[in-house]
Amino acid sequence: MHRRALRRPAAALLAIVLIALASAFSPGPGRRAATVGTYRAITLDRLPLPAVERIAATDGYHHYVKLDEAVVSLRADGRFVASFRYFHHHLPNGARVPDSPVMSESYRGTWVAKGRTVVMTPKVGKGQRRPDPIIGTLAGSRMRVAYVVQEGTATRTLRLDLQRDAGW
Repeated sequence: MHRRALRRPAAALLAIVLIALASAFSPGPGRRAATVGTYRAITLDRLPLPAVERIAATDGYHHYVKLDEAVVSLRADGRFVASFRYFHHHLPNGARVPDSPVMSESYRGTWVAKGRTVVMTPKVGKGQRRPDPIIGTLAGSRMRVAYVVQEGTATRTLRLDLQRDAGW
């Protein structure tokens, strides 16, 4: 019970990166062409990657999440692939972060765009709950995704900034 409830904020943080970007509107042909490409995360909450976030959980505990890398590929056929490398620990406050192997996850789904807004909708496996779409905002070759996380009894907004990577 206790362990399961505490993993949700960390999973939500990863959802930023994994689901990142979306909108329920159909893009025009020019907008889709301008948006297609690979985006690499450059900052998490204005900190360059690798970046660490500590998210308060229950009394006396927090989630330690270190995002090492996030890459999102928006394909011309309306599909996306998002891949992440990260570390996650649920720790008592003040505890030393233990050494551990890096974790990785990948997600696939569909995306749509209108104007400067991009929305990605992940494919959901059997028995999984469909996450809320996360909206990204485009500005030139950058994409910004804001995501609200539960922090103890309050909420906090995290921001992920991605840069279009012409080399991928």
